[in-house]
Amino acid sequence: MGNRKRSKRWMFFFALLALSFFFLLFFSVSTSFIYDYPHSVDSHVFQVIGKLWNDGYLPYVDLWDHKGPLIYFINKIGYAFTGNRYGVFIIQMLFFFSTLVLLWNVFIKRMSFRRSLSCIFLSLSFLAFCYGDNCVEEYIMPFLVLSFYLQYVWVSDFSEKGKMSHPSFWFALYGFVLAFSLLTRLTNALGVCAGAGFIEAILLFKRKWRLFFENALFFAIGFLFLFLPFALYFHFHGAFQEMWYGTFLFNLDYVSNSENVITQQQRLYSLISLVSCYFLLTVSIIRLLNKFYCLGGYMLLVCVSLLSWLLNSNGYLSYSMLSLPFLVIAFLDLETLKKKYCTSAVIIESVYLFFSISTILISSFFISREIYRGYHYICERQTIDSCAKLVAKIPEKERTSFVAYGIRPSIYLYYDVKPSVRFFCNHNFYCYNSPIMATMMDDALKKQTVKWIIAKKPYSGVWKDDLKEQYYEIMEEQLDNNSRAVLLKLKQ
Repeated sequence: MGNRKRSKRWMFFFALLALSFFFLLFFSVSTSFIYDYPHSVDSHVFQVIGKLWNDGYLPYVDLWDHKGPLIYFINKIGYAFTGNRYGVFIIQMLFFFSTLVLLWNVFIKRMSFRRSLSCIFLSLSFLAFCYGDNCVEEYIMPFLVLSFYLQYVWVSDFSEKGKMSHPSFWFALYGFVLAFSLLTRLTNALGVCAGAGFIEAILLFKRKWRLFFENALFFAIGFLFLFLPFALYFHFHGAFQEMWYGTFLFNLDYVSNSENVITQQQRLYSLISLVSCYFLLTVSIIRLLNKFYCLGGYMLLVCVSLLSWLLNSNGYLSYSMLSLPFLVIAFLDLETLKKKYCTSAVIIESVYLFFSISTILISSFFISREIYRGYHYICERQTIDSCAKLVAKIPEKERTSFVAYGIRPSIYLYYDVKPSVRFFCNHNFYCYNSPIMATMMDDALKKQTVKWIIAKKPYSGVWKDDLKEQYYEIMEEQLDNNSRAVLLKLKQ
């Protein structure tokens, strides 16, 4: 019997692995092998920096972007494995599979097999419409799910049994999550840090000084465990300030400017996509109305801390992935209310069914809309083919003095060209979100004296005047109905 049980367990884990593979195969367009010339700006930026990091380029110094170095490091490892995007796909599978295994183990501990399967399905439905494609959210997701689950377990035990002891290494995990977020995107840690602060506040109120300081110490250890290697690496390369500006300081300007970027339509879609936040908010209110103030207050705090940022951010759908653990906590707590406290089964099942159906309908709407309008997969073949003709005109010996301007970063991945200016893409976007970026970019172009540029025409943005005054046009190719790509050469 024992062998049969283990065999079934391994078969089930294999099924989760296969599920991870097929999910990413369809939704991760920039790394999946079923899509040719996919359009995915963020993922291509990460891949360019990761790939060229293996070739001796240094992030922020030689290649600039405003995410933390960990996301580039993950892509660096992927390209070190296979030399192409499929190595990144393998790493994605490992993280996604870890998330599914965690979800399954969390659900099956407290629910029936059938209910656990339905919760896995609903979690995948939620991820399907907000999945970001080689994005920072998917790599931190296993740590977020585990962190929120452990916090929920502790607050539940304290609320029900008055249990105070808290394993300090759990706080090491929360510190690790903060470091992971800082090294990718800091706001990803909002909910976990709010929950950790809630637990520490309880310990402080109960005068559990030793436990309070132990937790704080382990939180710092967990943070330094991940942050310190990256900090030391860039310090020894004389680039810590550059890393810190790209990782943190630039993003202060970016966050303060986020409301100026989002459109009304994006705002509406963002509001709809936060269904898991509304789900946990509803469950927390049920808890508070039933006088479970501690647990209800915890759920309300972590939900509001993330929700307040999501409602004031740029509204990209991938941001909503961060609220997947809220879906998990809401499912678990409804089950607990039904079994332990005999809360009205009609109310519990009605809430469960309402948000389950809402998740499926929202997912169906977004997925069908993206497939119908082509947002799910945009082919860049015309752009890549047009740029190929321009790249062919550049002598091979002179391709070390090259940069693309206003052109999608995928050009660096498809052809044997490497940027000789650290600002290699998204020029106007960076300038729009930070007032000092225009000066930095202008100085970088003058310092490098780039010989060849492929630019989008008509020219716009920070280098517009430089292109007109210092370069002459060699040839141009049509990009789309409204723009052209032109090969420019530096005037002697």
